[in-house]
Formats: sequence, structure tokens, C-alpha cells
Amino acid sequence: MTRRMTVHRPGEIPVMHPTGPVFSGEIEAFRLVSGQEGQWTRVSLVTFANNATTTPHIHTMDQLLLIVSGEGLVTSDGAEYVVQPGDAVFTPAGVAHTHGASPRSGHMSHFVVMGEGDTEAV
Repeated sequence: MTRRMTVHRPGEIPVMHPTGPVFSGEIEAFRLVSGQEGQWTRVSLVTFANNATTTPHIHTMDQLLLIVSGEGLVTSDGAEYVVQPGDAVFTPAGVAHTHGASPRSGHMSHFVVMGEGDTEAV
């Protein structure tokens, strides 16, 4: 397989609406780099509507969130953090956590960077 640079433009990437045991509320996701393109990396832009969030979950791989708009809440190990544009949140593999929009914000968007692996509600 030949590897090459890809350029993604607005409107060319189908929107996904994640559902299931890990998601609660209105969420939109755009997969920018998939396992087919990135050798070790997946990148998505995810937007949580007001009060939309994930339920407690773990990943089998590390996860990096880069907050780009709105205000969000992230939790882990009983601690809760308010996150805003410019904040980065690193969660190691196997650490239970949640992330989503703050009730005060109306929405929160972040890039998520992670490797291939599994996600499981806890």
C-alpha cells in the first residue's frame, strides 16, 4: 500500500452521531484520520451539544483531547475539571474517565487523538 498525505475539506467528511453505552445526548463526530490512513493514529473532531457527555469508560490505548471551542467537563478518579479552548487532556490507557459539554456552555468541541483499540463502558 502506498502511503501519502491526505487533505480533508469541510463537507467532504460524513458526520457520525455516536450512540450506545458510552454516549449520552446529542453528539457529532467527524473522523479525520482513520486506521486505514494513519498507521497508529485516529483523529476525530467531536462536538457535544449542551449537557451531552460520555458515560464512564476506558480505552485500551492512550487518548489525547484538544479542546477547540465551548466549555467542557472532564472527570477521572473522582476529580472534575472544567476545560476550555486551548486545554489538552491526556488520559492513559485503562483509566476510567468522562468528557462532555458543560451545562453552562451550550456545547464543547475537541479533537481526539488516539491509537487503534477498544473502548468499553465501566
